[in-house]
This record gives sequence, structure tokens and C-alpha cells, in this order.
Amino acid sequence: MAMDEETRARYKKWKRKKMFKKFGVPVVLTSVFVFALLFRTVLQNLGIPIEFIPPVISNLLSDNDSENTITVNGDAVYGPVEFCGFADPELATLIPAEEALSYLAIVNRCYRVASDFSPHDLAIVNVAGVNFPWDATVHHLREDVARATEALFAEAEANGLSLLMSSGYRSYAMQIGYHENAILRAGGDVELARRYSAVPGHSEHQLGLAVDLTTPLLEHVGWLDASFANTPEGVWVRDNAHHFGFIASFPYGREEDTAIVYEPWHIRYVGIEVATEMFNNNLILEEFLWYNQ
Repeated sequence: MAMDEETRARYKKWKRKKMFKKFGVPVVLTSVFVFALLFRTVLQNLGIPIEFIPPVISNLLSDNDSENTITVNGDAVYGPVEFCGFADPELATLIPAEEALSYLAIVNRCYRVASDFSPHDLAIVNVAGVNFPWDATVHHLREDVARATEALFAEAEANGLSLLMSSGYRSYAMQIGYHENAILRAGGDVELARRYSAVPGHSEHQLGLAVDLTTPLLEHVGWLDASFANTPEGVWVRDNAHHFGFIASFPYGREEDTAIVYEPWHIRYVGIEVATEMFNNNLILEEFLWYNQ
């Protein structure tokens, strides 16, 4: 499922446009626009047709530009998937159980699994963890994912690092508890809570593919905290999780697309080949699935 060169170039071009539009300094944009207008006026005064303007300038002058439309070899193509983002989860599409068993199953505000969905191959994960005695299933994952997690922990330990597993599989019922607690912590603001906690049925934990990681040093902040990214363990996981088939589901700067805040501790399994492809191209799952549909 490797990304071919034309698709890679298309993605990078779309990414540059998106980043430019989102983070460009207004003064710089204004300066470029004024320069483009002056340049066009000069060309028109000289009788040079607009179509001979270099593509970079021509794109700026075009009224048909869109971050979801890209020109490849002169042909207009539609850009990467229109992300679900902050859609209403109450309108989400139910994905069938057989699709939910795929390692590439996607659950977000647009897609959900049934309340009674549970993977048939859950297995205990034999790693050190933060214990939640009220639900022992949090240290379970799907069989292949459990073994991959054990391998990841073993390699981290071999590198002198101390990882702890905070959470694995969560049933629909357990996610209700997590989400209701998030709403309480958000002062009753449901939309705010949804940025920190998936609505039941929309959690990767229910797929049995997601692992929340922490370290002994983070106990004072409640185990799960963005500071995990700056720990030796967090840096190592960021750079090496793909070797074991895991990706970061909610990376920094992508809340607009995922509707979930930055969670460096949350990783999910997609398989080594896919995880490596996504890591090398800095993709989230929605992008990978669009480019490989």
C-alpha cells in the first residue's frame, strides 16, 4: 500500500497550501497579493497574456483556488479527504462489525460502532500498568495488538525506559463512565468534553486497538498528560512506535481534523507496513485511507 510518487507530490503540495493559508502572516499575504496585482498590471500593459504568468503567481491570482482542489499535470483533482472534524456525533454512520474488526477501522465523529460491539480476540497484555481494579479489561487488547504492545514495552525497557500501560480495551459501557466524567470535569460543557473524551461508540479503545501510555514520573499529574511527549519515554514512542505497528491518533496541530486535543500518550495499531507509511509521510488515518482508497 505504498504511496506512489505522484500521490506523494500531490499530498505535499496540498499540505503546503493548507499550512500557508492557516499560518501565513497577514502582512506577508498582503504584500504578496499587492505584488501579484502590480505584476499582472505590468504584464497587461506590456500586452503579455495572463496565461504566461508563472504558475506560482497565477495560482495567487486565481479565483478558483481551493485547499481541496489541486492541479496535477494540468488536471484538477480533489484534494485529501474532507475531514470529519467537529461534526455532530449524533449523526454518525454505524460501521458494521466486520468492518470494525479491520486494523484500519476508523471511528470519529462521523463513524461509530454499535454499543454491543466487542472484538472476539481480546487477550491480556503482559506489561506493567496503572491498575484500575473496577474493570480488569483495560489491560486487554486484540491478540496481535497485545503481542505488539509487549514487544514495544520490551524494546523500550531494553533502552532503559519505563513505560506503563494506562488503558487498552474499553467496552461501550465503560466509555460512558469515562465520557460522563469528562463532562463533569468540563463543568457540564458537552462540546468541550468531546475534545478530551470520545463519545461512547466513537472510541478507538472499543476497537481493542488503542493503548494509553504513561510513565511512573507522571503519577503526580494523573498519569495521562501532554507532558508525556517531553519525557524520554514519550520521545522514544514518538520515534519508534511505527516499528511495532502503532500510530499517534491525535498528533500535535491536528485537532481541527480529528476533533480531539493533542494526546501524545494515545497510540493505536494499524500494522507495521501502514504505520511506517503514515509515519514517513506525517499522515493521520483519514489521510492514509483517502490516498489508498
